[in-house]
Amino acid sequence: MRQTVEKTLVAFDCDGVIFDHIGEDFLCAYNALLTLFPETKVPGLPSRNLGLEDIAQVRHESVLFARFRSLAGFCLRAEEYYTVLDLSLTRDGNGVSIGEKEFQEAGKNAQELHHQFREEFYKARSLLQEQALERWAEIIPIYPGVFEAISGLASRPGTIVAAATGRDRSSTVRLLAHNRIGRLFEHIAARENGDTKLEQLTYLSDLTSVPLERMVYVDDKLTNLQEIKGQVIPALPDWGLTSPQDIEKGRQAGFEIVRLPTLYQQIDRLLTRLTV
Repeated sequence: MRQTVEKTLVAFDCDGVIFDHIGEDFLCAYNALLTLFPETKVPGLPSRNLGLEDIAQVRHESVLFARFRSLAGFCLRAEEYYTVLDLSLTRDGNGVSIGEKEFQEAGKNAQELHHQFREEFYKARSLLQEQALERWAEIIPIYPGVFEAISGLASRPGTIVAAATGRDRSSTVRLLAHNRIGRLFEHIAARENGDTKLEQLTYLSDLTSVPLERMVYVDDKLTNLQEIKGQVIPALPDWGLTSPQDIEKGRQAGFEIVRLPTLYQQIDRLLTRLTV
């Protein structure tokens, strides 16, 4: 009698786990800021909306980009990039050393602007895609080694590979397809499918009939992993915007710390544990 393989599911956040998204996010956030505050002047950057052609100069020459990158790990939602830019522009470089608690406190002072900023951020993203779809996708590459690990997991008997992302479904599908990785994902839970990671993972559970307790979820945000801890196995990547402080906090919280060179082996071990 053939033994039935018990289904498991591994879900990946996209930005910061699969995609190096910081260049696109900076362009969208900067353009959103200029739309709301056209009088903004930033040394070394033009007082106009940035385009895809500006990304190389921004990455290598912009002090603001370096500050933005150092604080971006605190952001859970697009509107919080307003706080990142506000701190980066007003603290003369000292913003790079603030902690998460201070970041959250600073964000409370800008609640009335967050809704407007969020709308302009996503408008800016749509405009970048319309400018040149292929070029847009090129500035959001996948991290080295991700394709190989996910390809191996997609071939694993009984395992479903999915995405659970704060991105909109349209841009997620486009980026996965551009990087020739889309075929490996059986399902996508995007921003439209839930405001929280638990809502998105529950959506995937309903689609696949895989219960939450047989899932592994990889996300670079400690807050997201804390939300699903106890229901799904949480895994924190040590690449991207994940700081050494985040890694230490993740270890103390009992999260699996996954590394790119051993990503397949570590996830495989976790999934095996779920079916023993």
